[in-house]
Amino acid sequence: TPAALTCNISGPDNVERLCDFTLSMTVNNTGEAAALNTRPSALLWTSGGTPAGVSITSGPSPSGAVIPGSQNQVFTWTCAAGEQVGTLVFSNSAQGWDANSGNTITANSADSNTINVLQGALNLDRISSPDTQVYQGQAGLEATMYVRNTSLMHVTLTASGLNFNGSQQGFVVLPAAGNPSLAAPESAFELKFIITINKDAPLGNVVIDGTVSGDAETGAMSANGAQETANWEVLEPFNSLRQNYPNPLRLAQNDCTTFEYFVREDADVSMKIYNLAGELAAILYEGRPGVGKHTVEWYGDNGEPGRRGQTVGSGVYLAVFKIGDYQETKKVVVIR
Repeated sequence: TPAALTCNISGPDNVERLCDFTLSMTVNNTGEAAALNTRPSALLWTSGGTPAGVSITSGPSPSGAVIPGSQNQVFTWTCAAGEQVGTLVFSNSAQGWDANSGNTITANSADSNTINVLQGALNLDRISSPDTQVYQGQAGLEATMYVRNTSLMHVTLTASGLNFNGSQQGFVVLPAAGNPSLAAPESAFELKFIITINKDAPLGNVVIDGTVSGDAETGAMSANGAQETANWEVLEPFNSLRQNYPNPLRLAQNDCTTFEYFVREDADVSMKIYNLAGELAAILYEGRPGVGKHTVEWYGDNGEPGRRGQTVGSGVYLAVFKIGDYQETKKVVVIR
């Protein structure tokens, strides 16, 4: 039977603007005779939405071919998407000669799938912090920025940062170790920051927002403002010891009791337990925890920080919190 040609054409579903992509056309010879000097016709395309320019970098490859009966040949083009986003549909046909008769044979015209030309971006989804109440002079606070790279290519991160009510005044922000410098295509990633609040930082509610930027083959990308921000209430620091909980400490039911204490300045702090005779029963903490809210646990033993001791007897004990000239005491009941 004479050579007979059919074809289909396809490309990627999505491409990045200004980036190369490959277009393929498969020409099938459904006859028994060979199709000689088979060549694609001129490649045509239409665009939808915002016009998406495109250029042919190379192809077709090969420029022509002999296709034996019942076989096919794939022709490819390297194309470059244009400046604008939108959609592209390519159409093409092919022509050859029947090896027996020498007659010209032409394939049907085929349309490709719709190819979306996209604008890659960095999207700043949200910012979170484990803290809600913080204090002037407090250090070591954490905040995390959750970012998505919607681009189809790698993005080199060039800058990122946080702002507080639209400013950095009163706050010192440092990136955490291990933050990525390269964002993989179509990936989500996190950027972590360590924050120090200056002693003169503004009091009251603070909205934590941020920015992130990067470079890709298509140019610079940036995201200013998160879809979901974090909030702090900045308070003036103070010294205080809260009553432990649970109290009484029933050792048959509870492993430990917890003390919350607040520190106004970066100074030496001690938390100790005494019996009613004034004898030292346990040392819970000695050190410089820094400004802010802290917790320490007592397991009802006579140990020291980092080392458990023997369980104390039932009775009333005194928890003594000292920082500089400030001292505060709470009564703790232990029931064995």
